[in-house]
Formats: sequence, C-alpha cells, structure tokens
Amino acid sequence: MDENASTRESINIIELLMYYLKHWLILLVAGLIVAGGTLAGMLVFTVQEYTASAMMYVNNSTSFSDAMSSIKQITSGDLSAARSIVDLYCIIIETRTNLDKVAERCNDIGRYYPALAEDGYSAEYFGHEDGYKYSYENLIKKIDVQSVNSTEIFEIKMQSANPEEAIFIVNVIATIARTTISDIVEGTSVKSVDEAQVAEKVPRHLPSLTLLGFLGGVVLAGVVLFFIYYYNDTISSEDYLKNSFEGKIPLLAVVPDSIRGISRKKGYHRYSYYDYYETKDKKDNK
Repeated sequence: MDENASTRESINIIELLMYYLKHWLILLVAGLIVAGGTLAGMLVFTVQEYTASAMMYVNNSTSFSDAMSSIKQITSGDLSAARSIVDLYCIIIETRTNLDKVAERCNDIGRYYPALAEDGYSAEYFGHEDGYKYSYENLIKKIDVQSVNSTEIFEIKMQSANPEEAIFIVNVIATIARTTISDIVEGTSVKSVDEAQVAEKVPRHLPSLTLLGFLGGVVLAGVVLFFIYYYNDTISSEDYLKNSFEGKIPLLAVVPDSIRGISRKKGYHRYSYYDYYETKDKKDNK
C-alpha cells in the first residue's frame, strides 16, 4: 500500500515517540556497539602522549645576577620591557637555527651528555626506529613556547609518547636558551625558573568520546528507525485508518487477525479458524 505512505502528510509525535520506545533495545544496542567501537579505536589507533615543561624568566638587564641580588634594582620599566620581549624569545626558540642546535645535541647524546648516554639515552631508547634522527621538522611539531599569563616568564612544552624523551628535550631547549639566546637579543638574559622533572599524561578524553560514540549510535539507529516508520505501508492500528483516510473512506468495522493471532496485551486472544471449529464440534457432540 504505497498510497498509505503517500497520504501521511504529518507525523504524529506521540506515535513516533511510542514507536521509539517500543524499539528501545535496538537504540541501546546500536549505541553500545558504536561506543565500544569508538573506545576500541581510541585504544588501538591512538598512543598515550606525555608532556613536560620548563619555565624561564626574561630579564631586561645586562647584569642579571646583580639585578636578582637586589630586588630594588629591578624597576617597573625593566619588567615592562621584559614582558614585551617574551614573545620575541618564544619566536627565537622555535626558529630553525635554534632547533637545529637542539637536534644536534639530541642526535649526539654521547658527546654532549655522556652520563645520560651511559644510562642508555638514545633515539632508539625513546621508542624511535633504528637510525632515527632529530631535525627541525620533527621537533617543531612537538614543542610549544608561550608566555605565562602575560608575564615576563615563558614556558617551553614538549609532547612525546615517551615521558623521558619529553623531559630530556625540554631541558636541552632550556639549556640552549639560557646560553645562546641572549647573544641574539643584546642587553637581555634568561634564567631557568623551573626545569622539567616529570611528564604528565595528555588527556585522551576516553569517557567523553565514548559517550559521544554512544549518542552517535543512538542517533544513527534513530534515523534508520524513523525512515522505517515513515515509509511503513502496513496498517498497524485503527487510529492510523482514521487519521489517514478521514473524510475520504468511511470506516465500517475492524476485523482482528484471527489466523495468525495477536498478543493478549492488545486485548485479542490467540486462536485459529480450525481451532474454533474443532472446539465447537466437541461441544456439539457432548
């Protein structure tokens, strides 16, 4: 009865909600399947990352140690000038020239950090393949340098799948910044405020993504059920006939399905044509 579907000019919201309620198990299962797939995909195809950070202080004084020895020597003008060049320092740290120096030290740990080399520090130890070389291209993707709350302090962050690598590279960057950046900007200097000592896990937001996957599965199943409901051409109730053909075709009577039977919950008893007459014959023969 394609014509039944075409005569559905509007959707009964209550009827649609009852239809969804009737198929709640389908919605639940679809949500759980997509949620499980989302969680499994995150666990299999994503890697737990760690981030380490170090903080450095910018001083607008040619004699940093003298200024720090006496707080009175640091004027508001010095602090204002220091804040104004923090962004410049952040840019300098992320330049190719500076990161090439970092890569050189990371690629030759035995020369620059013999004690760490004895502990096994190397690119392979950090989880990279044999022959891996650090470079500007692969370092710039993992570091972030920015000022802290618009102060004269800036923070160097490094993100890696290996927490020890993140700590090591951040401290290398801080060392180079402390010894070489002041040569680029004359009259200024930097000092470490807090070196990288621990690396924290980068949140992967598994619970929230799993919940989004569940909701996505429910919505997807709901869309499919909606189209099934909308294009359903089966007469399912007396109300459907009244609403669909009101004023067009008179409704004289409703005949229950006595052959296949309908659930007792709807007020009909399950019986068949042959059961009826077989029972009737038994009564007549008594």
